[in-house]
Amino acid sequence: MLKFNYHNHTRYCDGSATMEAMIQSAIHKGMTHFGISSHGPIPFKTDWTMPIERLQDYFEEARRLKTKYLDQIHVFIGLEIDYIPGYELDDKLKRALPSLDYIIGSVHFSGKRIGDLMWTVDYTKEELLEGIRVSYEGDSQKAIKAYFQHVSEMVETIRPKIVGHLDLIKKSNEAMILFDEGDQWYREAVCECLDRIEKAGSIVEINTGGKSRGYSNEYYPSVWIIHEMLKRNIPVTISADAHATETVDYDFHKAAQLLERIGYRQIHYLTNTGWETVDVRRLT
Repeated sequence: MLKFNYHNHTRYCDGSATMEAMIQSAIHKGMTHFGISSHGPIPFKTDWTMPIERLQDYFEEARRLKTKYLDQIHVFIGLEIDYIPGYELDDKLKRALPSLDYIIGSVHFSGKRIGDLMWTVDYTKEELLEGIRVSYEGDSQKAIKAYFQHVSEMVETIRPKIVGHLDLIKKSNEAMILFDEGDQWYREAVCECLDRIEKAGSIVEINTGGKSRGYSNEYYPSVWIIHEMLKRNIPVTISADAHATETVDYDFHKAAQLLERIGYRQIHYLTNTGWETVDVRRLT
């Protein structure tokens, strides 16, 4: 049976395991296609992205392991690339992109610096609220609309094959402290973003990582958004966004079952000859 996941992190960024340990875990769990996609270098230092100095080592190790495990699993080399408003990709990173099997495009940062730091929507609730206060005069609606605008700009400029955790902004929205997903303005912002993703031709991942790490009770994106994606025939794949060996196949079959209930019939997966589709019933 096909079993795949192209969103996985290693010790090259904020993952807890080596690249080889992640691949070995995928083999143990019966996966057939597996991608390494550590957080790519960004223009300033963080404790969770890959330093530009390690990029060549990353490629060399990934190529070596791809060959080493060729008879057990199909390994693919990717990166999760951040779109950061106001910043260009590093030239060394740009030159490396054509050698990748795929790119995951994501938005983690939004707004101007706080002191010497950019603020991220993917850290604590306190940082998120402070970022909205400083960057958007405390206007959460303005901040969230800007986030989806940045996602739209990301798919149109970076042109990633996969859109990562589309509605990550909901991570710290417990008890609806920022927005209600039923609000018309929120749905309009999301749907406008989906229209632009549709035109760009990107695949949207059904990301189980927020649930596996206890950040969310559901996947990224929310169920109603997946329904809107289906209306636009936006292609999907399933990703674990794994940061540890234990979660490389987290909820794979449950995510496929959800897609089938919503009405998706085909799911995209990457092969050695390019992207192909599989009947969702083969994955459930």
